[in-house]
Amino acid sequence: MNVPRRTAARVLDAVLDSVRDLLRTRGKVAVKGFGTFERKVRKGRAYKHPLTGKSIDVADKETVLFKPSDQLIADSRADAVPPQRKKPVGRTEDILFKG
Repeated sequence: MNVPRRTAARVLDAVLDSVRDLLRTRGKVAVKGFGTFERKVRKGRAYKHPLTGKSIDVADKETVLFKPSDQLIADSRADAVPPQRKKPVGRTEDILFKG
């Protein structure tokens, strides 16, 4: 695509604003071929402070989860560049005591 950067940024901002608004009102947004955003509440818990041993309560926390679609995963794997293997290094003695 040959789209000016400023135009692309405006379009992306508009899409993200729409996703935010839909998450607030519906709690879940599915974008076909891309993935699903879902608002979740992580339950609070109690834990012990590692240094003092004192019990601390953590409140519930609202967060957004993203699950990529199968199509997005397949496309990203098809385009992935395989990792290059590192060249083996000679024996340690050869490196340390050269010459």
